[in-house]
Amino acid sequence: MSQNDNTLLERMAQAFQKALGQQSQPIDQPIEEEVVIKSYNESEEGVSLENNEELRKCLEVVCEPYKRDAHQNWYTAETISKGYESYEKNKDNIPANLFHLVDTESFTVDETFILEEDTYYEAIDDTLVKGTWMAWTHYPDDELWELKKSGELGGLSPACLGKVDKNTGEITHLAFTKEDFYAQLEEGNTDAS
Repeated sequence: MSQNDNTLLERMAQAFQKALGQQSQPIDQPIEEEVVIKSYNESEEGVSLENNEELRKCLEVVCEPYKRDAHQNWYTAETISKGYESYEKNKDNIPANLFHLVDTESFTVDETFILEEDTYYEAIDDTLVKGTWMAWTHYPDDELWELKKSGELGGLSPACLGKVDKNTGEITHLAFTKEDFYAQLEEGNTDAS
C-alpha cells in the first residue's frame, strides 16, 4: 500500500467517524431475489462535472440512459424518469449517505433534474445525452469537500429499489419507496426498449 493509499484511507476513516454520530436506520433489505437495492454510479471515472470552490457545489451525473454502470447494469430513459419521479416525491425522507454505510449531513443533494436535450459540458469535454439524470450537490464539510475536489471521493450513489434482468443487466422499476416500486410493478411497466 502506497503512502497516498494510507492518506486516503485515513481521510475516509475520519469522514466516517465524523458521520457516525448522525447514523440512522439501515436501508431495507431487498424485497425478493430479483429486486435489489441499486447504487447509481455517475461515470467510470467518478469525477464531478463542475466544481465551484467558492460555493462547494458540484454538478454530477446520477445515471445516464443506455450506459452501463460500474456493476454492468443499464437503464432506459423511461426507467430513469420513473426513478427521478420517485426520488423527487420522496426526497425529504431520503438521507445522504457515505458508501451506503452511514447517513450523513456532510453533503446534500440540493437539486436534481433530467436533461431535456443532449448537452455538451466543457468541464468534461463530453456530451451527455437527453434523459440523463443530473444533481447539484453541496459539500459544507471541509474534509469531504477536499476529498471531492481531489477526485478521491467519487460520484453519487443513491440507494433505491429496482428490478434487474440478470441476462441483460437492464434495471427497471426504479423507486425510492416500496409503495412506488409496487405501483410500478402493478402498472406492468417493464420499460423494455
